[in-house]
Amino acid sequence: MDTNNNTVVMKAKNTNSQAGSDWFCPMCGKSNSAAYRFCIGCGSERPGSPAVELRPGSSADAINQKSEKRKSSIGKIIFFIATGMVLSLALLIVVAGLVASRKPKINLNDYLEFEVVDTSGGVKLSANMDWDSFEEDYGAKLRYNKEVQNTYFPYLYTPVQVVKNNVDVLLDKDYDLVNGDVVSYTWRIGKKEMQYLDAEFTYEDGTYTVTKMRDSSTDKDAGGIRSQFKAYLEN
Repeated sequence: MDTNNNTVVMKAKNTNSQAGSDWFCPMCGKSNSAAYRFCIGCGSERPGSPAVELRPGSSADAINQKSEKRKSSIGKIIFFIATGMVLSLALLIVVAGLVASRKPKINLNDYLEFEVVDTSGGVKLSANMDWDSFEEDYGAKLRYNKEVQNTYFPYLYTPVQVVKNNVDVLLDKDYDLVNGDVVSYTWRIGKKEMQYLDAEFTYEDGTYTVTKMRDSSTDKDAGGIRSQFKAYLEN
């Protein structure tokens, strides 16, 4: 065996038909001496060479064993990587399914706003829902539950419309307010239709304290001149 540039070349005894004739490797086209049984370019065996039994422990046998071990190691690495990717994808699908199936918890108090408006009858305090923010947060998340999905109801109203139609806030006092007045508010919820939605709604009655009121200027309207207090909320 000769070693040159990390290429192992095995010499075999020439047969009469091969003696004295160089040969070209059919695999890589490399020119080889007639004394070489294996191509010095790619290691391919010379066509027509007699079979040679490799003894255990020989250099060629050791090379073959190392090659097989390397292939086995690469195969194991690829297997573990592929298995890890499949398991990660399965985990993501399971987590996404759990998140999608989980009922959203909605606190209606988070969207309650108080506003002072000037009406023909005087200054009025009103409690309103910020429906634009509500729809932005839950318009794509709210769904009907399975009990009504196959009924006519989903064709009449969107889930957000159901909430709008069944949520209201009542004030115990909304006129003739001065600084320090405490106004109580109560939620009025249409629970029957709200149960059609696959969501958990929470709300809590409470109070609102009027502050930052000032004397208004004299206004003219169809009834003549009037002077009154205007209550308003400042940002």
